[in-house]
Amino acid sequence: MKKSLLNKIIGLFVLTKLIIHAATNSTYGLHRDEYLYIDQATDLQWGYFEIPPMTPLIGKISLLLGGSDFAIRMMPAIAGAIIIALAIKTVDKLGGNIQAAIITGCSLLLSTSLLGSNNYFQPVSFNQMMWMLLAYQTIKIIQQPIKTNYLILGTIIGLGMLTKYSISFYIFGLLAGILITPERKLIAHKWILAGAGLAMIIFLPNLYWQVDNGWPFFTHMEELRSTQLSNIALGDYFKSLFFEHKGFSIIWITGLLYFLQSDTYKVYRYLVFSSIITIILIGILNGKPYYAHGAFLMLFPLGGIAISQLIQKKYQQYILIALMTIFTLPFYPLSLPIYKISKLKKYCKTLSEDYGINYMLRWEDGSYHELPQDISDTFGWKEMVHNVNEFYTSLPDSTKSSCSIIIGPYGQMGAYNRYRKNYKLPEAYSFGGSYVSRLKKDITYDNQIMLDDRKQSESSWFETIELVDSTEDKYARDPGYIYYRTHPKIDLTKAWNELVDDVRE
Repeated sequence: MKKSLLNKIIGLFVLTKLIIHAATNSTYGLHRDEYLYIDQATDLQWGYFEIPPMTPLIGKISLLLGGSDFAIRMMPAIAGAIIIALAIKTVDKLGGNIQAAIITGCSLLLSTSLLGSNNYFQPVSFNQMMWMLLAYQTIKIIQQPIKTNYLILGTIIGLGMLTKYSISFYIFGLLAGILITPERKLIAHKWILAGAGLAMIIFLPNLYWQVDNGWPFFTHMEELRSTQLSNIALGDYFKSLFFEHKGFSIIWITGLLYFLQSDTYKVYRYLVFSSIITIILIGILNGKPYYAHGAFLMLFPLGGIAISQLIQKKYQQYILIALMTIFTLPFYPLSLPIYKISKLKKYCKTLSEDYGINYMLRWEDGSYHELPQDISDTFGWKEMVHNVNEFYTSLPDSTKSSCSIIIGPYGQMGAYNRYRKNYKLPEAYSFGGSYVSRLKKDITYDNQIMLDDRKQSESSWFETIELVDSTEDKYARDPGYIYYRTHPKIDLTKAWNELVDDVRE
């Protein structure tokens, strides 16, 4: 394929991808997770309780560009555009033609999975980009096993580990896939250790941070396992993944089957094995389905090549793309914020009651609701902070000076920190996750505003606890309970210092 033509095809798909997200990414507010990651971007560290440092670092870039919801959301859209560009370049690397490139570009551009992932500022988009880069670099090594390519591979692995630890699953999958094929000889190359060493050097600051902070990764994973991962059945996991790309699942399935039996492409068969191994491994370990989404990406250029060879008439290829798109159409409002929220609610009800399609209404706790969880998680945050301000400003000045604000869930804390400057609200504190590192000792107060997502009826620190407000937004998942606690039972400063010391151990 001519380089100029390849670049034009890539440019067209990248531009279209960015336009789609630019036109839709501000329909709903920020997601609870986005508030956390953007708040972490204001306090850059080598690691966080929930994630490695790459996502907050990217968030810092969006803050430097103005920090609007639009700017924040364009970061994952750019990651998605890079994924599509890499997929098309993979087609070219494997000797595919223009039609294979177009099929690959269309399938990833229109995939509900990638559209949904790239709509939120979360590690998943950047993680998927690193997985795609990793697989693409192994192809370059297959074709040219030279020092530079091994060092680039090590750099990608190191940066990938700084993005999301789950890339280790794909690293394992790729290693296993290569070991069971004749390409295992590449692992014995003299520059493999140099690449591995470079990866370790890049990852080392975060590894040191984990050790220095008592391995919070394992604490976080245990919390996820007890609250979310335990609700994931293996059958549901595989069922979800199989239909994740809706009509465009035909592409990756065809690519998988074609490359498994093709003698022409047998040198690249390890890519199929690596995806299969990674997907099975994550399922056995009770991972969420989206943990494995990156393992499918490299199968799309393989599928684009396969389809272009199995269906050689162009008009038939375009008919197939059209049919896959038509089959996928009903699911686009669930992946992109196309509809206003009231219309989306009615749409979800229609899908559920009339067509029996209700998978998107199942939340992490295993129960079913009127809206998808991720959508509900984008509502109510501004109102919540507004409610805190309304109550705080109603207090006498003498009471304000001795009032502290404590917040439970990370989403509430992130939203509070994002919007409190609009009201000149005081600094708040949280014992949740990464916010422990921001706690201060010797806080003096005798009354307290507490923001939480759970019902509170009594306190071991205060005689009086009163529910003064909550979020009224009917679409919000978080109730935004605001409590006012007065009349201390104990020495609050002493108890506070002891609690801070305890959570930091």
